[in-house]
Amino acid sequence: MALDPHTIFLVLAVVVFVLGAAQFGFYLLCRRDTWFLYWGAGDLCVTTAVILFSQFQHLPLPLAVPLTNSFLVLAWGLCWSGCRVFCGHRPLLAIPLLAAAAVFAILAIGSPVSAHLAGRLLVVSAAMDIFVVIIAWELLQTGRNEGLLLARICAGIAAGIAAVIVIRALWGASVLNDAMMMQHDSPLGMLLLPSVAVALVWNVCLTLMTAERMRGILLHDACCDELTQVLNRRGVRVALWHTLRRVASNETAALVLLDLDYLKTVNDTFGHAVGDSLLRCLAQSADTQLRLGDSVGRIGGDEFAVILRQVDQVQATAITERLRAEFAGAAAALCPNFSPTISVGIAYIQRDERSIDQIIARADRSLYQAKEARLPRSHSRRSTESVVVTSNPRATTADV
Repeated sequence: MALDPHTIFLVLAVVVFVLGAAQFGFYLLCRRDTWFLYWGAGDLCVTTAVILFSQFQHLPLPLAVPLTNSFLVLAWGLCWSGCRVFCGHRPLLAIPLLAAAAVFAILAIGSPVSAHLAGRLLVVSAAMDIFVVIIAWELLQTGRNEGLLLARICAGIAAGIAAVIVIRALWGASVLNDAMMMQHDSPLGMLLLPSVAVALVWNVCLTLMTAERMRGILLHDACCDELTQVLNRRGVRVALWHTLRRVASNETAALVLLDLDYLKTVNDTFGHAVGDSLLRCLAQSADTQLRLGDSVGRIGGDEFAVILRQVDQVQATAITERLRAEFAGAAAALCPNFSPTISVGIAYIQRDERSIDQIIARADRSLYQAKEARLPRSHSRRSTESVVVTSNPRATTADV
């Protein structure tokens, strides 16, 4: 069954124009996301090319043919520029413009290539395919680096589009000629039909890819402490919930609470900027001692939580001692004549536990015992000793 090319042109122009307007609308909602601007401009270039293509009978062919195909190449070039911006690179607008100008020159100058439809199809398809393949590669890399599933899906779709462009070009070159371009029973309608689906699927996937990144950013902001860039209280609770699920599958774990001693004294003596630097220093010291799968977060003003996987009492104590030594060395330079210390409380998580609050409460009691044990030495401004108290549901004897 033959499809009327004029109908396909009309449908394609309307669909791509609406999609381009939507991309511009997304850009206006958040002007920081400039990739929407490039993607919208690319859609408008496609709309322009489709309108020119549909008016071939009323335009001088020596101008309409190269101009139309140049807009198609420019559209994919702008899409590539938008993807580059999304991936954190410069847009390099000169390359799409030069590519479009080169296609225009090749098709405008009389030659065996520009004289036949097959030659024009192959040249334009090759130019578009180069941009599409590069888009697929860059989105694949970004998807891997950022863990974006939809970026990898978009990369796969781009690879599929590249294959469709090649197949369509070869098929069109074998069955079409200039005389049958706009006839109602021309195969051109079948050639154009995939373009409607490609435009729709591609734009939707690009938008969903951006939404996935925005979701990740919002989740990060919701679970991240702004000062120290580690988990906040909510993030720690989420990590504990996942830990409880793993412990139920025969994995051992421990919750370690760290308290920076005398933070108020540091703030009063050296200033709040130094106090903030100490908090960041403690977070970094904890982060350097973590293993794959461990977590660290700030759950209060001067209190941090560390979640350790696959540890027993000896291993957890060893890790906290290394953390203490790391912090003491890094913090000494921040507070001359005052060696900041930390108190530590540890609660071991058992298989039959289901309450996050109970685990935190046990670790907090251990931390309180550690701070109580420090009181007789609390007036020594050069003290670098730490007190570690451990507890579990069945034994609350302190190890000091």
